[in-house]
Amino acid sequence: MCHHYEVFAGIERYARERAHWECVAEPFIRTLRQGRGKTGYHGIIARATAKLAQQAAKAGVHVVNVWTGSPVKTLPSVPPLGVFVLQDFVCRYLVNACLHAGLRIPEDVALIGLGNEPVACTRAEPSLSSFDVGWDRVGYEAAALLERLMAGKPAPKTPILIEPTGLVLRRSTDVYVVDNPVVAAALRFIAAHSHEGIRGEDVAGHVHVTERSLRRYFLAALGRTMREEIARLRLERAKRLLVESDEPIKQTAHDCGFTDAAYFHRVFLQAEGPTPGEFRRRGKQDHARQVVSRRTL
Repeated sequence: MCHHYEVFAGIERYARERAHWECVAEPFIRTLRQGRGKTGYHGIIARATAKLAQQAAKAGVHVVNVWTGSPVKTLPSVPPLGVFVLQDFVCRYLVNACLHAGLRIPEDVALIGLGNEPVACTRAEPSLSSFDVGWDRVGYEAAALLERLMAGKPAPKTPILIEPTGLVLRRSTDVYVVDNPVVAAALRFIAAHSHEGIRGEDVAGHVHVTERSLRRYFLAALGRTMREEIARLRLERAKRLLVESDEPIKQTAHDCGFTDAAYFHRVFLQAEGPTPGEFRRRGKQDHARQVVSRRTL
């Protein structure tokens, strides 16, 4: 229940600092009418039920929904929920529970796991964002410490702390915040299918507008075109696969939606600077240097 009081505290702070509202907290609203009074309000912030939404619409009262799992999907709501889970496999179970409850990921619930386990993170949709702990570095430092102890040197006075390699972003946190709902729907479609060789006409067909109109919406909302967004996501996927896997670059190009390896090479070189092969070598070398740099016992 603590978070309910914190939400109300935030509402009161906004009312005091910005809007000069009079705020009233009520556990239940049985009847509703517009205006001031015991059951009259100019606006409501609540964990909205279907009955409340119906009464508010009838009375002409604006409602903001702060119940993530609310069955009412027609009201404006704040905000999506963010969850950090200490194991990727547990995070995958939570994904399934959210989807079973009718919650969208990441629009309603954004999830981040820990461990960057390939099976849990990439073998099912939506793919999971996760912190890469760098367990090989833990093993490396443990071996270095053992060598020091066997050489008769004293143990360090404090634990050796290993920083995580980094956060690997995937679909479970890929939330697009744009005002235009058509663009938001198009972005979600692109994120899910950019590696499948889609084109602008495919995106426009999915959101039921003309390609020309959608291009205009994209430029107004994002300052870039659909084609640029598709290319951006393909390159992000390619960079992740180049570092995380050892599959041939030709296969990486195919898995990211590029028509052939030569075209992928040209696009990658133009956007990133190094070639795909150079990017892979640098990524693996940077990882190795991070391991060595932590060997300061």
